[in-house]
Parts: sequence; structure tokens; C-alpha cells
Amino acid sequence: MIKIKLLLVLIASCLLLKLSGQNPAVDSLENLLQKHTKDDTLRVNLLNQVATAGIKFDEEKAKVHANEAYRLSDSLGFLKGKARSLFIMGNYYKVAADFEKAINNYQESAEINEKTGNFEALSNTNKNLGYCYCMIGKISEGIACFEKVLQINEKKGNKQGIAIAFNNLGNVYQMTADIELAIEYYNKAIQIWEGIGNKIEIADLYNNLGYLYMNQNQNYNALEAYFTALAVYEELENESRIAMVQNGIGAVYHGLNELLKAKEYYLLSLKTSEALNDKHEVAYCLSNLANIANEESDSENALIYYKKAYKLLSELGYKNEMGDVLNNQNIAYKTLGDYKNAIEASEKALSLFKEIGNREGEGSVYVGLALTYFEMDKLEEAKYYALKGLEICNEFGQLQLQKAVHETLYKIYELHKDYKKSLLHHKQLKSLDDSLYNEDNVRKIAGLEYKYEFEKEKQAIELEQQKKDALQAEEMQRQRLMRNTFIIGFILVLLLAIVILRSFLQKQKANRKLTTKNTIISKQKEEKEVLLKEIHHRVKNNLQIISSLLNLQTRNIEDESTLSAMADGQNRVKAMALIHQKLYQNSDISNIKFKDYTSQLLNQIAGLYPDLRNVKREVVADDIELDIDTAVPVGLMLSELITNSYKYAFVNGKGRIVITLKQTGHDYILEVQDNGPGLPKDFELSTASSIGLRLVRRLSRQLYGTSDYEYKNGSRFIISFKDTLSRKEVK
Repeated sequence: MIKIKLLLVLIASCLLLKLSGQNPAVDSLENLLQKHTKDDTLRVNLLNQVATAGIKFDEEKAKVHANEAYRLSDSLGFLKGKARSLFIMGNYYKVAADFEKAINNYQESAEINEKTGNFEALSNTNKNLGYCYCMIGKISEGIACFEKVLQINEKKGNKQGIAIAFNNLGNVYQMTADIELAIEYYNKAIQIWEGIGNKIEIADLYNNLGYLYMNQNQNYNALEAYFTALAVYEELENESRIAMVQNGIGAVYHGLNELLKAKEYYLLSLKTSEALNDKHEVAYCLSNLANIANEESDSENALIYYKKAYKLLSELGYKNEMGDVLNNQNIAYKTLGDYKNAIEASEKALSLFKEIGNREGEGSVYVGLALTYFEMDKLEEAKYYALKGLEICNEFGQLQLQKAVHETLYKIYELHKDYKKSLLHHKQLKSLDDSLYNEDNVRKIAGLEYKYEFEKEKQAIELEQQKKDALQAEEMQRQRLMRNTFIIGFILVLLLAIVILRSFLQKQKANRKLTTKNTIISKQKEEKEVLLKEIHHRVKNNLQIISSLLNLQTRNIEDESTLSAMADGQNRVKAMALIHQKLYQNSDISNIKFKDYTSQLLNQIAGLYPDLRNVKREVVADDIELDIDTAVPVGLMLSELITNSYKYAFVNGKGRIVITLKQTGHDYILEVQDNGPGLPKDFELSTASSIGLRLVRRLSRQLYGTSDYEYKNGSRFIISFKDTLSRKEVK
């Protein structure tokens, strides 16, 4: 599966496609080569040029020329020509998907380029080398190559090369699920391309961001990124990319269960892809439309779409996607009661997945077969495939498929009156239900926040545009009146009076309209504030539910370290819930008072340690208010540091903890100090491995700040950070 994901993600490093016909430039180069028969460096360069130009048209012939160039360069001691021929051979094997041989050739070429100081060639070689490493699953080696490309281009001041390196690193980190790093590198690349003014590269990066956010279930962020890319592609009239991003937008709406919107964009992409004769994109659109038809129980149309998609994918030889289409056909056939064809489609899919080594695909097919045979009352066959599917699903953590298998197995064993096994699988089913329920709650909470931000920004843009239109209309009207007044002012006094009167009446009318609009805007603002308070209230309630679920989970846990970890998790959830409680209780729904919040958080955590009730607590801060984007990470850091003090600092049940916040402009200094024995002398916060202290470090960096520790009559943690406005200026 890792190769498939790379093909979708590594846009900047795509394979060369073999084209039909012959390029006139290749003919000219071959004529020069035939005339120049002398074995010298000029012939080496001609051979390499013919091989480079011909690799798109006749790969085998290009390989022959590159080999000849390599042998001749070796005999002449012409290192530059030798490195170039090795690079071309690497390209040949990359196109042929023989990545091991490609890597060998690229490595030898890179060694020569580094030795001769040909850094431009070294940069290109490492870029292709990184791609090949990633294609065979050696991700760390691939990252090292892309980082070397970055270093070379930074040293040379090559902005385009730096941007491409950032993009490639973003792609790899997206694939390894290091989302923060992926977003960071994409944004760095966008900044460089914006400075250069390359719109197509900017749009490609926003398309990458859309794909990333969609895979993280951040659907509204994904839509924003995709629509940004779409606007640029439409401006540049790049039809192939328009089709690609329309398909992405359709997938996001599909994930939001807005099927009509999803279908609309899939059909737009399909129309464009058919016009371009892009078979792969057409097959992708048809498969997506079939999935929607399946969800709408329109199985007959689903099968029509699936069969068309399968035919195109067969022509292209895309076996993994062929297997996915066949596996989905099973659902459509079952809905129609055609179990024979359902099983036949699944068995074909299984054969394809086994051929290409796609274990996840095999697992999903086994589960589909188990469900099919169960519906046919063939319980032994259903049990056989369910057990095979469960083994693979457990291996890859496919929760939904695991749930389906356990549900099927508990019913089978119940029918066989093997109640012990039936009960075992029923317990597993309930446990998975709980896990999926919790995941769904988290997604819903995140979805509410993303939707609110997305709609708020959209409304702000629309309102700003309305204001601009109104101002533009008013300006045009004013200019027209001035022109008319100038022309007829000295001729007809009466007409001038009429024009002035008309202007006065229009202004009154405009004022009345403006007053009405202001009233509407004011009412909308009040409604939005009420809605936002409701959202904060619901988020607080949902976080309390999560806290209660964690509390219930601890009842059957006896291991002290696990109980401590669960308690820490509850404290973090309670810290976030307290912020939302403060926001919906305040008249100001955008900020919270630091001192009030911290005092309540401190009392809340102290209540968990009744033996330490004599510990003195103090919060020192002016009337400082924090917005929600700053308050949430600050609250989580405070929760970690206060909890650490109560756990380890107050050995004799007495002590003192002081929390101080100072503000200078947009910069803040937060200090948490206790008078306990402190941490070991060799303790370094930057290398601390505990989850809590790692969380403090990461959150301080998220706020564009730092975190330090020192011993001063006890443990003293010093955290600097910036507020939201300042962070936006830094970006």
C-alpha cells in the first residue's frame, strides 16, 4: 500500500510516460551522432543528449546510448559524462519501476557529482534517489536525500530548488502521518513560490494541503485549500488539474455525507476528464459515483459505473484499483440478492490483491466474503473467511472491519450454541463500538469548530464584498452627478436644482437602506454570539462526557501507571472544558481572564489531592485576557505543570505553588514555581521523555515560544509565548 500512497502524494516526482511517435529533435541529434564517430568527450555528450531526448519515445534505444556513453566516458576518464550517463540509466529503471537498479545508478552518479563539485546535477540526482527510496518503503533514506537537496539549493541560493525540496519533504511527512511537519514544509514552499510568482506551483501545493486535510478528517480546511487551488487552475485554464481538484472536492463532500454536492463535483470532474481522454481520472470519477450509488441503494447504476471503471483500469493495468472496484461490486450484487456474482467479484479482487501483495485489500475481501456467506446461511464458509479477515484487520487496525467480523462471528457461534465464544466476540464488538463512538465524538467536535471557522470566514468575505460593491456603486453615482452638474450647471439653474434634489432624495434612500442593513447586521451578530455560546456549551458538555468515559474506564484498571496516565488524560480534558465553560459564561465570548481561569484550574486539580490541602496556592497576574486559540494550549501546559507539582513536589503534605504571568505587548512570560526538592541536577527539559513535558515543549513551540526549566528554591518552569495576532504576523 505504501507505493500506492506515494503515487497519489509525491506529485513533484512523477514517472516519465512513454509517448508514441518520434521527436524531430531526436532525429537531428542522431544525425549528428552518426556524423561524429570519433571517441571523444563530444561523442559522449551527444550520446547522453540522444538518450535523454529519446527516453520518452524509445526507452530501449535510449538505454543503449546511455550504456555506450558510460563505457566511453569510463575509458576516457570523463567523470562528468559518466555521471550523466548513470543518471539517465537511473531514469530508465525508474520508468520501468525497477527501483533497486535505479538507486544503484543514481548513487554512483551522485558520488561522482559530489567529487567533481557539480552541485546542480547532485541536487537532481538526490531528488530522484529520494523518490526511489520512498517507493520501496525506505522512508528515512528518502528524507535524507530530500534534505540534502534542500542543503545544496540553500547554499546556492536557488529559491526554486528550495521550494521543490520543501514540497517533496512535505509529501513524505504527509505519508508518514507527521502532519505538523508536512504542513510546515508546504507553507514554506508556498511562501517561496508566492515571492517568485509561480501560480501553478502555489495551486499544486494547496491541492496537496487539501489532500492532507481530507485524510485528517479536517474537511472544512480541506475545502478551503481545494477551492484556493481550483481558483488558480481555472484562471490558468489548466483542465487536467481542474478535473483532479474537482474530484478532491467531491471526495471531501462525500466524507461530509453531502452526497448531492459530492455527486455534482464528481460529474464535473468526469466531464472534464472525458474531454481530455484521461482514462485514469475517468475511472476514478466513475468509481466514486458508483460508491455514492451504493450508499443510495441504487445498486443497478452502481454496477454500471463499476464495470466502466474496471474496464478502463484493466486497460491501464492498475491492479490495486481494479481490486478495489471488484471488492465494492460485492456490495452492489448483495443488495440485488445476486450472491453468485458477489462471490465471483470478491474472489477476483482477492486474486489481484494477493498478486500485488496488498494485505489490507485481502483483509477487506475476506470480511466481504464472510458477510456474503452469512447472508446465504452458509455458516461454516462465513466463519472461515471471518477468521481469516479478522487476523489481517487486527494487523492493520481496521476498526470498522473488525467490528463487522466480530458481529458476524458472535452471531455464528450463537447459532451453533457455542455461547462462550459468542460472548467473547460480543464483548469485542461492544469494545469496538465504544472506540468508534469516541472517535466519532471527537470528529463531531472538531467538525463543529472547523465548520464554524469556515462559515465565519466565508460570511466575512461576503460582507466585505458587499461593502465594496456598495462603495463602488456610490462612487460611480457621485461621479455621474458631478459630470452632469458640470455640463448643465451654467445653462439651466432649474435643472441644477432638480438634479440636486434628486441627489438629496437618493442619499436619503441610501441612508435608509444603510440603516436597515446595519440593523440586520447587528441582529446577525447577536445571533452568531448566541450560536457561539451554544457551541462552547456543547463542546464543554462533550468534553465532560469524554472525561466521564475515561473515569468509567479506570474502574476496571488496577495498574497504577495506567491509572495515573488515565488521570492525566482526564485533567487535560477538564482543562479544555473549563476554558469553554468560561467562554460561554462570559459576556465576552472571545477571551477569558487568565487569573480567574488559572485560580479555578488550580483549585480543580488541588481537589484531586485531599492530603495536600495545606499547600498554599497563588496566582500573580494583572487583568490579562487570552483569546481561545492561545488559552487552550496555555491551559493544557498549566494542567501538566500543576499536576507534576502536586504529584512530586510536596512530600510532607505542605508547600507552596506560585503561577505568574507577565505581558509585554504581544509577548508573554508564564512561570510555574513550587518549593519542592526539584528535578535531578542533570535534568534537561529539551530531552525530557515524559508525555506531559513533551506536550509542554510542543505547545510552547505551537505558540511561537520557548520552554525552560531551572532550580530556584524548587522547580521553576519558564514558558514564553505570543498571542494570536502576533503569531499571524510571524506567519
